[in-house]
Amino acid sequence: MQIKSKKLWRLLSGTIILIFLLLGSSNFGVIWNAKGRTFDDVTKIPTTHSALVLGTSPITPRGIHNGSFDNRIKAASELYKAGKVKKLIVSGGDYTATERFGCDEPKAMRDSLIAKGVNSEDIFMDYEGTTTIRSLAKQKNFYCYSDTITIISQGYHNQRALAMADRLGLPAIAFDADIPPSRFYKVKNYVRESLARVKMVYSLFLLPPPSSLSFSSNDIEEFEEFIK
Repeated sequence: MQIKSKKLWRLLSGTIILIFLLLGSSNFGVIWNAKGRTFDDVTKIPTTHSALVLGTSPITPRGIHNGSFDNRIKAASELYKAGKVKKLIVSGGDYTATERFGCDEPKAMRDSLIAKGVNSEDIFMDYEGTTTIRSLAKQKNFYCYSDTITIISQGYHNQRALAMADRLGLPAIAFDADIPPSRFYKVKNYVRESLARVKMVYSLFLLPPPSSLSFSSNDIEEFEEFIK
């Protein structure tokens, strides 16, 4: 019985060590890769033609207001008004019919940007960017966008998005939207993001990225006209 207990303890210890190694290495790699490519000062970020605002809802799954949404809209409108980007691509999904507090994310972002003074003709809605990797792959593999694009989200999300963009061959920098001040929000998202980075490493290196065939939109001509 004692021998079995020692073997079980060794197995458990080894598993815990492996988990921490995966968490540590994936987080370090993502942070290192993004070094010097994320910005939080409008005056210091390089100018690009377009920015991709990664989707989020103005309402959380619990039905309360989402501060991250407001901050991404604020960041996008600041870049636009400062002339740092000419076009804004808002990416997300329409969950109005599938979730209790579901929202049409691209429409909500577009309407909020217009309310901030962004010209509606400079906003493009991508309804197939339901995940970060799909948002980025849609630009690279479907629209064949080749210029450097500015990714807009919270800093922890941007770091992961840049690693994905690199894997896809999409040149990118990022602008960090403010993180809501709630301590609970910060801890929750730190834990979730740490796990998401491990999953990302698995997805990027062991699974094929979304190809052009995985998207069903017929809006390539519309996008090409928009992006001019």
